[in-house]
Amino acid sequence: MQLLFFGRVQEELKMSEMDLAIDVSNLAELKQYLEDRYIILQQEPYTFAVNEVLTRDLKYRIRPDDVIAVLPPFSGG
Repeated sequence: MQLLFFGRVQEELKMSEMDLAIDVSNLAELKQYLEDRYIILQQEPYTFAVNEVLTRDLKYRIRPDDVIAVLPPFSGG
């Protein structure tokens, strides 16, 4: 799966994307993996978009070809 990082998350991790070849079945497992590996994410609020669609459903089943964006909070203007 491909991960894309934006905004404050990108700044903190010092990367804009990564290809991830780990065995996670859903967004909850991905979230746990990211927060275990990048402790700063435990303190930063963020949400996911899967294939350009925002989702809060952490039970979403990840497919190998998914593109997952990790997004900081944003506001309209």
